[in-house]
Amino acid sequence: MISANIKLKLKKYFEVVEFKQLLEQLKRKYIQYDSCIGTISVKPETNEEAIKLSKFLAKNIKKNIKTNIKIVDIQKSLDDSIFEGVKVDDLLLMFYPNIKSNRQIQIEKNLYIEKYLTDYKKVYEHSNINSLFNHNEALKKIKYFILNDRLLLENVLKSLVQLPIYKNDNEYLAIFSSVSTGNPHYYDLDTHNCNVLLQFICYLFNIKFENVRSVKKSILEQVGILIDEVSNYVITYNLSGNEMLNIFKNNLTPLTINLSNIKKIENIVIENNVLLIVENPSFISKINNKKINYSVIVTSGNSNLVIYKLLEKIKGAKIYFNGDFDPEGLLIAQNFIDKYPNIEFIGYNEKYYQNGLSDNVINESRLKKLNHISDENLVIIKKLLISNKLSSYQEANYDMLLEEMESYAL
Repeated sequence: MISANIKLKLKKYFEVVEFKQLLEQLKRKYIQYDSCIGTISVKPETNEEAIKLSKFLAKNIKKNIKTNIKIVDIQKSLDDSIFEGVKVDDLLLMFYPNIKSNRQIQIEKNLYIEKYLTDYKKVYEHSNINSLFNHNEALKKIKYFILNDRLLLENVLKSLVQLPIYKNDNEYLAIFSSVSTGNPHYYDLDTHNCNVLLQFICYLFNIKFENVRSVKKSILEQVGILIDEVSNYVITYNLSGNEMLNIFKNNLTPLTINLSNIKKIENIVIENNVLLIVENPSFISKINNKKINYSVIVTSGNSNLVIYKLLEKIKGAKIYFNGDFDPEGLLIAQNFIDKYPNIEFIGYNEKYYQNGLSDNVINESRLKKLNHISDENLVIIKKLLISNKLSSYQEANYDMLLEEMESYAL
């Protein structure tokens, strides 16, 4: 225990400007190692500073020359003076009483994180999002936001338990934001808040996150959150089941159906119980005004919510899929087979690939997308794309596709 008298003398002796550099160097050591250990360096800027340090340390220290000083030598100088018994750490803490080492700061951070993490686990223990707290990446993200933006984290957690998918429902993004946070623009699509929400949704449902508008819209749609119903549409041909569908079928005319329309359709009938899903809208030009013995829907490059809702209303049909042979096209096909394992791929062979071959070179970043292709029926095309690095497009194969589909729908 340092006496009040010694403390007073310590303060008077070391608070002069000549010891400021020494104390600052000791401070850096303490912050780094939780104690003053090892060696420090000083480079006196004045003769007075050099003289003062030389006298205290019993060492020849010169102006403008860097000198290494062992902490044990500083301790020895204290012990050889009237300050015997005073530790170097004690000296430092007299001048920096609120100093914290990196270790102390980390301990405090960990205690802070654990406090809130325990609270959140308790609140959401029996909710649909409990799995987040056992997901390594999600847990890291939760801890990060506890320290850096706890309000955003709490809003996101409250929002996640209110996802429309848990009520088998759909909701507009603005309304969902308003109900869950009180602000209709809180999760606007291109905001940081929306990206954070989406990342946690991806953790919950094992979805790959990409900061791309079309991907983000698709992720939201998968959990029942809509940007709007009107722009979420699919092109159809030769479907029947209600007055609207029947009129367009009888007139051999394609029909564009949006999500709002789908909700009003109770029953959808597929011609001969055979449905072809194609990726490109140009396919319609090949069959427009023609009587075919199967039904068609066009994804327009996106497997969005309206297509899934349409397929939910189709019972017992044999479903075939044909799309582009490029990384993006195979990802669309993979998404469909993941969601609807009974879908069959048509034309996914070397004959179709060679017939539709283009001079469009696929770069390495796009080829990496093929790492997500796992279905055995897609692997043939995956290998051809990796080997040739050239895309092959559906449009060149329409005649072969039409001929093959005719045989399937007999």
